Amino acid sequence: MTTKQHDIFISYSRKDIEMMYQIRDALRAGGAVVWTDEYLEPHTDEWQRAIKRAIQESKGMVVICSPNSEKSEWVGSEITMARDQRLPFFLYWISGNSISDSFHLSLVNHNHIDARTDNQAKVQELVDSVKKRFGIIGIAELQDEIRLLTAKLNEEQRRVSNLTAQLEDAQSKSQGTDDLIAELQATRKRQTQRITVLETSLNDL
Repeated sequence: MTTKQHDIFISYSRKDIEMMYQIRDALRAGGAVVWTDEYLEPHTDEWQRAIKRAIQESKGMVVICSPNSEKSEWVGSEITMARDQRLPFFLYWISGNSISDSFHLSLVNHNHIDARTDNQAKVQELVDSVKKRFGIIGIAELQDEIRLLTAKLNEEQRRVSNLTAQLEDAQSKSQGTDDLIAELQATRKRQTQRITVLETSLNDL
């Protein structure tokens, strides 16, 4: 079984490369691993082998739909390969008067995002769809999780500090019973263990 190294393969016409850049950057900012052929020389043997391998190693395909891509033989070939690999499609319609002049025939009945009039908002819709489908955690989500874990860690550290102070006070004044001291020691141990777990979680992010 081929290892899926990429979340998304972007299929597009070189005439729409500026839109491809926007979509690529938005997906990557959202945490997706994206493959494009932008650094390869089109129509070479190396280019064809790389495309075939990348489709096999991708979880899904974004197709930038336009009259340019509808006329592209290579976009059609990439779609055929993706269908053979049973990849889910994310269709992003950027230009054209109708589906018939912008979509390859095999995709006309697929759901799509119509971004012809509001690309900025629709790009985020595409990113959200890809992230939801593949369970991708982006930078913003990671930052939120780090803030939450840090807050929990700080709170646990304060609790341990307070328990330590209570334990030391009970021991120094000899006012605490053995049971109370044992309880404080056990509680402090549990809280210290929770701190270790939280620190490990932060280090794993």
